[in-house]
Amino acid sequence: MIGREAELRVLHGDLDAVESGAARALAVVGDPWVGKSALLAAAAELARARSWAPGAVISGADAARLAPVLAVLRAAAGSPVLIVLDDLHRAPDDALAAVATLAAEVAAAGGLLALAYRPGGASEALHVAVGQVARELPVGELVIGPLDRDECDGLLPPGISPLARARLHERAGGTPGYMLALAAAGESAAPPPAVVRSVAREIASLGAAAADVAAAAAVAGDRFAVDLAAELADLDEAAALATVDELVAARIVLPCSLPRHFRFRAPIVGEAIYAEIDADRARTLHRRAARALERRQAPPAELADHV
Repeated sequence: MIGREAELRVLHGDLDAVESGAARALAVVGDPWVGKSALLAAAAELARARSWAPGAVISGADAARLAPVLAVLRAAAGSPVLIVLDDLHRAPDDALAAVATLAAEVAAAGGLLALAYRPGGASEALHVAVGQVARELPVGELVIGPLDRDECDGLLPPGISPLARARLHERAGGTPGYMLALAAAGESAAPPPAVVRSVAREIASLGAAAADVAAAAAVAGDRFAVDLAAELADLDEAAALATVDELVAARIVLPCSLPRHFRFRAPIVGEAIYAEIDADRARTLHRRAARALERRQAPPAELADHV
């Protein structure tokens, strides 16, 4: 895997520990499209290369269906085995309740349980489930972040100019999946539909107020001040700030160094939100932005996107 050398070292260490007789769990945590599933696939490949017993990969939504996984653990017959539970953030509560049982079975089998989930908006039930796993197995945490420019270059196909590569990295915020989706879209300025749908699902999970403020922020720009987003969303600043806090908790936006200023997790996230705003509403929000910026005596460059 390109740019994940440190993470692969952690995986090798966990595989070594299991081979030494120490069953354990590994929580792989990261934002959407950052490469959690790819890292888990690499873990499965490493296990196969070490001749581990055939394991299982299940989605969070299927975590309550333990019978097939228990059969895999029994078939391992004492050999090291990897059980992967991906997209745990998508699991309903009944599936999360079954995770502790799964952890106990993996502990008894002497295997490695790998969990993957998003940090933003993790439910209380998910936190409880991870805590229950920790009572059965030692749990390591591997936080997956964006890649730097050089690492991202290695992911891109040849024939893309240095300027285009830099722009792809900037729009994707270093997130590998976003960057590859943008590269596959060619020179299109529009965010790829798959990214738009993914971000829309994140926003929909937060409710109408968060959607309104996110739309206002997307019109305001990749980096925005709370007071401007509040004015665009027709909210008082305190209410807007409380809603922005919700967006921060979900990691849709992140704080900037300047107080009460925020940015989208990656510029493409703001682009995807903007793509879902209907034309009439977009015009209304841009008119509000232009008036607000004129009152603030903003430079012409800031006004240009709104007139």
